[in-house]
Amino acid sequence: MSPVLEVRGLVKRFDGLLATDHVDLDLRTGEIHALIGPNGAGKSTLINQICGELTHDEGSILLEGQPIDALTAPQRAQHGIGRTFQIVQLIGEASVLDNVALVEQVRQGRTWRLFDGRKSRVGLRDSAMERLSTAGLADRADTRVLDLSHGERKQVELVMACALRPRLLLLDEPMAGLGQSESAGMVTMLDRLRHEVPILLIEHDMDAVFALADRISVLVYGRIVATGNADTIRNDPEVRQAYLGEEDAA
Repeated sequence: MSPVLEVRGLVKRFDGLLATDHVDLDLRTGEIHALIGPNGAGKSTLINQICGELTHDEGSILLEGQPIDALTAPQRAQHGIGRTFQIVQLIGEASVLDNVALVEQVRQGRTWRLFDGRKSRVGLRDSAMERLSTAGLADRADTRVLDLSHGERKQVELVMACALRPRLLLLDEPMAGLGQSESAGMVTMLDRLRHEVPILLIEHDMDAVFALADRISVLVYGRIVATGNADTIRNDPEVRQAYLGEEDAA
C-alpha cells in the first residue's frame, strides 16, 4: 500500500539560507510519524510547505499518490489535509458543542449560522456530541471555550480537526503548555486517533514521542538526519549529539 503522504526532495530557500534541505518523508496508514529536532531546525517550515502556506523551491508533495504542489492551502484542506496549531484557534465565546457543530456544518455544507435556533441544527449537534463523547469531553459540551483549561482547548481543537474527516492530520506541538495529567490525556487521545487517521506529529515532549510514534524522523538544519523507531533514534549518535544530548545536558 502506498503512503498517504509523500514528500520527495523538498527544498526551501530564504535569501540563500537552505531552510529545507532535500527532505524525503512519508506517512503511512494507521501510523503516527513524529518529526523532532532542535528549535530552528525547520519543522514548522516543512509543515507549512505540506499545508501549502509556503511554496517549495524544489521537490514534490503527493497525497495518496497524486501531486498537490499546485494546490493552495484551502484546496489542500479540502483534499483532506487537517492541521492543528501551537496556538489554539477556537471561538472563545461559544460553547464547546457549538465549536464542534460549526465544523460539522462546514463538512456537510449546511447553511445555518452559529447562533441560529437549536431546532435548525439538531442533527449537527448530535454528530458533534458523539465526537465529544468519544473524546471524553461530553461533560464539557455546554462550557464556553473561554472557561476551559489550556489542555481542554487543545483537545477540543483536535476533535474539531477530526470532525472534518481528514485523510491525515498534521499536529504542531499538541503537548505544548500541558501539565502532566493533561499530557497523559492527550497521549491517550492521539493513540486512539491513529486508527482513524494517520498523524504527522511535531513534538518536543520526548516521553510522548517515544510512547506514541511508530517512526521518528529527526530534522537538523533543514535536513533529515535519521528515521526509525524509538530504539533506533535513541541510539543514533548523530541524533544524540544534535538533539537528545542537548536535552540531557539541560
